Amino acid sequence: MAESTNMQQVLFTTLRLLGLDVAANEKALRIPFNKDMFNLPNKKGFECVMHFLFSKLDANKCKEDFKFVIASFQNDANAHLPLIVPSLFMSPGGEKFTRFLFSFSNYVLHKTITDQFGVNQRQFLRHPILNPQSLPLGAVVAEGLMCGMVRHRKAFVDHAQDVSHLHDQWRAEAKELVKTYRNLTKNIRELERQ
Repeated sequence: MAESTNMQQVLFTTLRLLGLDVAANEKALRIPFNKDMFNLPNKKGFECVMHFLFSKLDANKCKEDFKFVIASFQNDANAHLPLIVPSLFMSPGGEKFTRFLFSFSNYVLHKTITDQFGVNQRQFLRHPILNPQSLPLGAVVAEGLMCGMVRHRKAFVDHAQDVSHLHDQWRAEAKELVKTYRNLTKNIRELERQ
């Protein structure tokens, strides 16, 4: 139950991040827009949220042909969507529907980030996403992340040691310059006295 509540909260947060205007939709449709909106079947909410997500993917194609948009995202390898069956949309509510909407909204967020903000695939690989299809690879992903972390930590320690070594060299040089300055000042005073 806690996992489902977490998924619902992340779904709602993702929709808000994408720009869903909750207050305007609540006013227009007279239904609540919150993390629990799909606990029970909610056809109005489903239509609103799906149209919003499809229009985020491609507003022009969404206006032209709604079916084209559905086919295009199902063929995208990065979508990571669960199995989509027609009954999922006939009664849009419950955990399976929430899981689908969660996956789809994450896909739309991913596409928005890559298209609008220029984030490339390499930057996404630094933060891999585990989904039902890649769950068996979880141990390998964790090991890869650990290796990356160890490599970055080693680079940081090496850099910190280099900085510390340079700081020590600078301090020794500064001491030498202060010593030279004092000797020169002492010599100047002796010469002035003479």
